Amino acid sequence: MVTSLYFLFLFLFLALVAMIAQSNNSEKYYSDLDIDEWDCHECGYHVQVGNICIYCNAKKQNNIKTDHANAK
Repeated sequence: MVTSLYFLFLFLFLALVAMIAQSNNSEKYYSDLDIDEWDCHECGYHVQVGNICIYCNAKKQNNIKTDHANAK
């Protein structure tokens, strides 16, 4: 009786672990993160990730060219 309860709890624990592992298996985990680099229009800081400058809390302006890889 005790052995069967042990195996039942073990099975339920493994099923729970499998369900959690399956629910966290997402390739688009960071899909909502804006990773465009841009220069802050207020303080000039080079922001690497996000839409808000960490120094002056200015929001990113959409009309500024943000492609530094092709800049000359």
